[in-house]
Amino acid sequence: MEKKIFISHVEEDGGIAKGIADGLEAAGYNTWYYERDGLPALSYLIQTSKAIEESSAVVLIISVHSLSSHQVEKEVVHAHESGKPFAPVLVDISHAEFQTRQPEWRQAIGSATSIRIPAEGVASILPRIVAGLEALSGRTRKGDVRDKMFAASGHESPETDLVALRLQLQHQRDPSPTVISNPAERGVLLIELGYALYALGLGTQVLPERQDLVSTGNADTSDIYKRLGIPSPNTRDGAERFHATRRALASERDRDCLDVGMELAAALGVGLVILFHRATHYEVEGRNRMRGIVGQMRLSLLRLGIVELLEKEQPIEAALLPTAKETRDEYSQRMDSSKAAVVGAFRQHYGPRRDEREPASQQHQQKLARWKALPWWQRLWAKKPEPPQGI
Repeated sequence: MEKKIFISHVEEDGGIAKGIADGLEAAGYNTWYYERDGLPALSYLIQTSKAIEESSAVVLIISVHSLSSHQVEKEVVHAHESGKPFAPVLVDISHAEFQTRQPEWRQAIGSATSIRIPAEGVASILPRIVAGLEALSGRTRKGDVRDKMFAASGHESPETDLVALRLQLQHQRDPSPTVISNPAERGVLLIELGYALYALGLGTQVLPERQDLVSTGNADTSDIYKRLGIPSPNTRDGAERFHATRRALASERDRDCLDVGMELAAALGVGLVILFHRATHYEVEGRNRMRGIVGQMRLSLLRLGIVELLEKEQPIEAALLPTAKETRDEYSQRMDSSKAAVVGAFRQHYGPRRDEREPASQQHQQKLARWKALPWWQRLWAKKPEPPQGI
């Protein structure tokens, strides 16, 4: 059975959550935390509840910020009611102070031993966290997990084996080789993949009129994985495929491209819901969700450096929100155009670099110089040389 760990934390402790997730995944666990794995357009409560129920244990990051978080409190209560064991991690707070400030959490966590992050950082406590989680499941074996985590954290291990050595090399490896290295074409493929994965999974619930996306996604995703040079996840669930794919990508730009594709498909789904449920509370809820999608998509496009290029025509929100007079078919066609505009902007921004265009630029300058050297009456009849595309 796959080992799944839910990491409960607040946004201020996101860096700590990522460090713990990276260490646990290096030890063979599958982790879930909201900043990385949460999806737009879906309820936060539904997503976290499902992730908690599917987990075998909960790593609870306890800090001054999380102690006052209502969201973390809900996660603790749900995990306790679901019978999940806790692994409490303290951040700049003592165990006694935590128990005094949150007596309800103390009852939910029970007798679980907490561990405090020292000045050396998260890496120094990862072996103990993993050892505790393995003990919970009864899988602790001499020379196995402890050796692997010692290798991952840079400490000397009393016993090393081939698995530990493989883990150490995994942390030092270069980004996975890809079939397509051109950044423009690779990004476009990832946008298409994120779009298709949403349609394969979550999109089937809100895109009943766009089943063509689902069939297209089924046919095309395996080929996209091969062209990207990353393994195709061994699951049919669209959401799980999306998360597994995102974890397999080596660069932030690749992950942003995948996110943009998924956000485009999510916007289409929510937009159709808005149009289908006009003048009802579902429309209000849909518009609230759309604002969240717009914010996340704008952030992804900003990191990719193409948001200004796209907003020369119209704001992102105007491009994604349906208008009052649009039919569902008209909105669907307009969203296909919006997707094409994003792809075009990405290709334009990440197309050939200046040094790759230099020969064509030099030829254009020579032709322009010859044209300018002509007498003025001949220039009236001679066509002025046009610059190559992209210059």
